[in-house]
Amino acid sequence: HGARDWDEHDHRLGFEGHDLLTGFRPQWHHIFPRKFLEEHKVVNDKIDALANIAVIGPTINIRISAKDPMDYLVRYKIADDKLAQQFIEPNLATTSVVNYDQWLNERAQRLAEVANVFLEKLKGSLLS
Repeated sequence: HGARDWDEHDHRLGFEGHDLLTGFRPQWHHIFPRKFLEEHKVVNDKIDALANIAVIGPTINIRISAKDPMDYLVRYKIADDKLAQQFIEPNLATTSVVNYDQWLNERAQRLAEVANVFLEKLKGSLLS
């Protein structure tokens, strides 16, 4: 989907042929960080849900650490377009941990919709 890293280097995150960046090691990032959610007594299954994961580079991942998303989005100037590239709605910046379950369900639904469209395209190319 053309996703770019959330840091100032703006690396492409995909692995498509010659676009692969030597030495770049994408990491799984908890959008709502694990320690942040644990402090708010969120259960592990919801912390590690695929809908709470984004792919980002190691530099920004270390800097984000356990910060509240509302803090790290502003602090590191992570723009809405970079969130949208990973199917994260811009409302993340205003989503409180109290509404985490609803946010998680909405993102899971969005990921499922996009994945189904992608799989349908793959199926179509196999039939041609």
